[in-house]
Amino acid sequence: MRIGWMALSLALMLPLPVVADTGDRNWSLGVAGATAQSRFRAGDDLGGNSNSMDDSVLLRATRHHSGWRYGGDIIQVSYDEARLRVLTVYGDWVRSAGNIFSWYLGAAAGYGQLRWRGSDPLDGGSDFGVSGNTTGSWMLGPRLGGLIEVTDRVEVEIGYRYLFTGLSDRFSSDEASGTVRVRDQRLVHGGVNIRF
Repeated sequence: MRIGWMALSLALMLPLPVVADTGDRNWSLGVAGATAQSRFRAGDDLGGNSNSMDDSVLLRATRHHSGWRYGGDIIQVSYDEARLRVLTVYGDWVRSAGNIFSWYLGAAAGYGQLRWRGSDPLDGGSDFGVSGNTTGSWMLGPRLGGLIEVTDRVEVEIGYRYLFTGLSDRFSSDEASGTVRVRDQRLVHGGVNIRF
């Protein structure tokens, strides 16, 4: 998490480029500190279940247009069991809640790739031979959050998203076999967007 907050602090200290004021700033680039959690589920003979959490940095690019936001983001999360990289695109319905506050409700869709960190990721007591193996899946889910306009160029964003995943991998050894599934990814994030 320290790296995430250092990146956020650095982004706030960078000088903004001087450009002519052309009215609305419809594009933004953002960086956020994020906490992600996923549920790993397996049969009893594979070591059972676990919930894993990690802090990371989320990078995003967004386009604002007529009360809507469209964009994409990327994050890499290093759980104890595996490293998960997720790339999503999203659309948000944005509504004003005052002079400087607004909120949004939207949906995200993307792709996640999981790379196992060990040969026995769920501590089942057997070597399933998965260290370094990768698996991928499409992901889909809702998102919501709030925006605070600090200046006409800088806004603070806090948000939450829930992604349903189809991530799974088949394991087998002399002692056991079965499927491990990653059920979801829940993400809370807070950071800044620079509008231009």
